[in-house]
Formats: sequence, C-alpha cells, structure tokens
Amino acid sequence: MEFIIGNRRLKLYPNGVIKSRAIMRGNETKNEKWDIIKFSENGGGYLVCGLTVDGKQKTLRKHRILHLARNPGWDIFDSSPNNCIDHINRSKTDNSVENLRVVTQQQNNFNRSNVKGYSWNKSRNKWEAYIKLDRKKIHISYFENEEDAGAAYLKAKEIYHKFNNELTTDELAEINADTNEQFLETLTKGMKGCNQTAPSTSAATTGVMKVKDSIIADLDKNPNAVKAKTDGKEGGEGYVLAHPEGDIKLVNRAVFTAANRAVER
Repeated sequence: MEFIIGNRRLKLYPNGVIKSRAIMRGNETKNEKWDIIKFSENGGGYLVCGLTVDGKQKTLRKHRILHLARNPGWDIFDSSPNNCIDHINRSKTDNSVENLRVVTQQQNNFNRSNVKGYSWNKSRNKWEAYIKLDRKKIHISYFENEEDAGAAYLKAKEIYHKFNNELTTDELAEINADTNEQFLETLTKGMKGCNQTAPSTSAATTGVMKVKDSIIADLDKNPNAVKAKTDGKEGGEGYVLAHPEGDIKLVNRAVFTAANRAVER
C-alpha cells in the first residue's frame, strides 16, 4: 500500500518492507526509483530510521510509520500525551497490526513490564501494595507475603488501568473524587440510590473498596477483634477482605453486611 509522510511517498509491502520514493534536491527523481528504508534499534529498543521530510531530516520510529500506513488520517508528528502508540504484548519490535494501539501517555505507562506495584514497608513490617493513577499513588493494602502484595496490585490494575475500550480516564477521575464519607453514608442506607451516587456499577464497587480500605486502616491501629452486639449482647464476627487473596480483617456485622450487599449489587 502507498501512503504519504509530508512530501514523501512511501510503500508498505506485504512482507513488512517499507520503501520511499527516491528524491534529489527535494524533488522525486524522474525515474520511478524506490529505496528500501533501513531500520536500526535505538537505545530504547525501538526500530528507527532517518528520513528527509519537507527538507528536514527526521528520526522516525517504525511502529509509528506502520500505524500511519494502516491509518492514513492519523498524525504521525503529533507527539502530544494523547497520541502515543502502545505495543500491547510489550515487544517493541512486534509491529503487527494486532499489537499496536493509540493510547495516552498514562495508558502507555499502564502497560510497562518493569513495574511491581508493591514494596517493603519498614514501619509496618509488611509488604505494601499500591498503584499509580494521574501521577498519584493509591494505597491498596498491607500483606504478610510478597506474593499476596503482587496479586493485589495485578487485581487493582484491572480496576484502575483501563484503556479506551474500557472505563475512561474521566470516569476514573470521578471515582477518585468521591470521598469515603459519601460511600459510607450510602452503605448505611443499604446502598439505596447507589446509581445516583456513582457513575457506574464499577464506580460503586471501587468506592466500596475504598471504604473497606479505610475500615482496615482503622482496624490496623487496634490489635483486638471487633465483635458485633445485638440488643447489648455480643454476637458473631463479620469480616472485610482487603483483597480476595489478601489479609482478612474483622469488623462489626452491620458494616460487613452492608459492604457485601453493595458489592453484590
């Protein structure tokens, strides 16, 4: 297929080879000559080439050239944070059509392979799991085992690290703007009017998890189990999961029942 970058005509062949129409002194040569574009790997692991466009020498990444070839309306020179190309399988040299997608800079960072999402917390003497969104660190929970902290981070990625076909950045921002107090008030009402409080079921679930994290943080300050009482008599014990495979913390029965009702909805 033939496509254009500035004043240059290029061709993408079925075998993946890219050729550019030969030029001399800024104009195409009289003979129909096409030169193979040679790529080399840069320090960041991407395949790049040098190409003169509109009289200026440009260094272009192969994956951006290929995305333009397959999507003629896309702006290859738009280097804004909203116009990044992400390699879905994280292989920087796999530029197949199925492996490339346009994302924001933040979403591109979501797909990094060198992020653990947890570290050892000396003051707590536990592993702390956390996740980053909009340049903010979001605490998940503390864990005795490193493996549990890693699993909690991966689970949180399913909630917070969404791409264009999933929950939008605006929706996530709206979730983060809601306070624990607002969701606690909703919980005490048995989650009546939940749809008016949160933008979606996912948002409601995320809010509830924030409430649980807040409860867990308070319980961490008190080593004693919290037992429910009915009519002044001590009853059973409820619990809240910080993460399905993480720590189990005890809370009173009313809070436990309301929180789990919210998740079920």
